[in-house]
Amino acid sequence: MRCLSKIRLKRISVRLGFSVPLNVFGPGLSIAHYGTIVVNPNCQIGSFCRIHANTNLGVSAGYKEAPRLGNRCYIGPGAILFGDIILPAIQLLSLIHISEPTRHSLIS
Repeated sequence: MRCLSKIRLKRISVRLGFSVPLNVFGPGLSIAHYGTIVVNPNCQIGSFCRIHANTNLGVSAGYKEAPRLGNRCYIGPGAILFGDIILPAIQLLSLIHISEPTRHSLIS
């Protein structure tokens, strides 16, 4: 049964243009539109989140830490999140990264 779920997820992912691993999002995930959505398997996102197309949640080069987002977060179109960040909500068209030495964030 689990193998069939993975095969079905892979087929849907290829057809709709997203790469969302199992058990990264909590229950109630809402994908607003089909399109490019890439999520790293190390991400941890809470329940009842909404994600739009053209988004990327990943890791910084050379690191394993990925974004951790709370419940009921909104990841708008074009958002790019990478690195060891913890945030409750994301606004649209955001680029967010926290550098290790200074622990500052850049949002543009």
